[in-house]
Amino acid sequence: MLESGGLFDAISNMVKENGELFGAYRAVGQGGIVERVMQVFGGENVLTVPNQDESETARALTVATLDHRPVVACTAGSQYYKLKASGKMLPSDVQAWYVNAHCYTVLGYDPDGRVVTVRNPWGEHPDPDGVLKLPLQSFMPAYRGIATLGP
Repeated sequence: MLESGGLFDAISNMVKENGELFGAYRAVGQGGIVERVMQVFGGENVLTVPNQDESETARALTVATLDHRPVVACTAGSQYYKLKASGKMLPSDVQAWYVNAHCYTVLGYDPDGRVVTVRNPWGEHPDPDGVLKLPLQSFMPAYRGIATLGP
């Protein structure tokens, strides 16, 4: 598919030609503004849920993961992001996995246990594979919210 001018090549060329659409990066897999990327590749109905109300975030995570929609959570603008920006230290148990101004893929949500499974796309931090299970209570201050595709 890569050599045949398939979908990946089309997306890669679009990003190379219009990198500013996705942020400052000019390569697929090199970042960008999550909501814009979802809108371009998934359609107009991008749903952003800020981490302000735990029950609202839990409801949005439940619906999105049950419907197998893509879900991304970013740390920029989160409570922890603001703590770091003001020069304060993060809780010690957060240091091992938190990356400031970074986005993670939400792999799943367990509504019974209220646990969010996220993956750092770098594939590390935390080692060995970047996958981390966080109680919703810990997820809330670490991420500014979630972005997903609406119904």
